[in-house]
This record gives sequence, C-alpha cells and structure tokens, in this order.
Amino acid sequence: MLVTAIIMAVLSPILASYAVGFVNQEEFALKIPLIKLKKGLHYIGLYIFLPVFYILFYLLRHIERIDLYFIQCYILIFFMAVIAIVDFEHKKIPNTVLIYMLAAWILSLIPQIALDFNAGVSLLAASLLGALTGGGFFLLAYIISRKSIGGGDVKLMAVIGLYVTVYRIFPVMFYGMLAASLVGLILILLKKINRKDTMPLSPFLFLGVCVTLLFMN
Repeated sequence: MLVTAIIMAVLSPILASYAVGFVNQEEFALKIPLIKLKKGLHYIGLYIFLPVFYILFYLLRHIERIDLYFIQCYILIFFMAVIAIVDFEHKKIPNTVLIYMLAAWILSLIPQIALDFNAGVSLLAASLLGALTGGGFFLLAYIISRKSIGGGDVKLMAVIGLYVTVYRIFPVMFYGMLAASLVGLILILLKKINRKDTMPLSPFLFLGVCVTLLFMN
C-alpha cells in the first residue's frame, strides 16, 4: 500500500500542472510540467509539497489501505493545490474548478452511501452542515469586509466544508486565516504591501486544510 501511496504522491504535482494549464486554457503539451517549473518558485514548491504531504498523510494517519477516505482527501488536496496556484497567479478562483470539485465530492459520496446507507447519510448531513458553516462564515465576512474577501473564497469555503464536514471546518478556517494574517502582517512590516492591498486567500486555506487533515481526527 505504501508503494501505491508513493506513486499517487509522485503523480499528483504532474497532474496538478496539467490541471492548471487546462484552467488557464493553455495549449496541451506533454512538457507542461517542465514548462511550469520554469515559471516560478510556487511551482517548485508545488512539486515538493504535494508528494511530501501525501506521504506524511499516509504515515501520520496510519492509513492501512487506499480506501474512500484516503481518495476523498487526495481529491481535496489536489483541487486545493490547483486553486491555490491559479488564485496566486490571477487572483481569481474559477467557477469551473469549483464545479469539478463539487462533482468529485458527489461521486466520492455515492459509494459510501451504497456501502453503508446509515453512515453515508450521517456523513452527508455533516458535510452539508460543514458547507453551510464555512460558506456562511465567509459570506458574513464578505459582507462585513465590503468584499475584501472575494466571492470565490465564499464558494470555495462552502465546497471545502463538504469535504471536511462540520467537525473540521473550524480548524480549517482558523489555521487558514491565522496564516493569512501572519503573512499579511509580515509583508506590511516589510513594506511589500499596504493595508489596502488584498492577497489571494486560497493558498492559506489550502494550508489550513493540510494542517487539519494531518493532525486532527
């Protein structure tokens, strides 16, 4: 099983590079992953971080088999990585990616309901509550901050809530917003940005998701 996890981990940044190219409507080419590596440190970070995360997740969570839970977490991290890169480059979260992310969640939920109806329905309820909680909090922040938080972030947080459920949505928001606040403060002190500037939020939510999946049951 460890070998399978390693293969999935190694393939993940390559597939993510193709996905970013697809979202950006770039012409398909087999060498896209190599092209992306030349575009900035964020792609180098992607190629290092994703495999390391998946292996750590496999080891720290004591995954005994590649089950539906592992696959769902794999899908979530994969989409979050793609969104973080696109948002970092263009300061926009495309609805297309969110739709694919939602569709993947639905497809991953169907076998869980089929295998154990009661447990599947309980998971569905917890997921919907997670979406309402995460989306609701960010919608409130969107209104209060006068759109300092983007509408794409609100939708993304709702979809994240479907994956992590109501039980883990609060740690995701806490770690994500804490990281965003610390980085923003450092950049202001270094005079790289001012208080009126905005930063893409999804990379920090990505970090919040990673920390939560690694260390919280």
